[in-house]
Amino acid sequence: MCNLGEILELEAIKSERVRNIKSIMTKLKMSFKEAIAFLEIPEDEVLELELEDVFNNDLKNKN
Repeated sequence: MCNLGEILELEAIKSERVRNIKSIMTKLKMSFKEAIAFLEIPEDEVLELELEDVFNNDLKNKN
């Protein structure tokens, strides 16, 4: 089982990855797929980020 410190660290890493992806997409005018390839993000992390983004967009659309 993960402890709270590990969970917080993982969330911070994920948040930083999202910021980096968005920054690259904006500044270098890359697509999401190009940005994740550029950052060499592992496929399992990409799936998690994509699912989280879809979930967050669904929540925004409901409000």
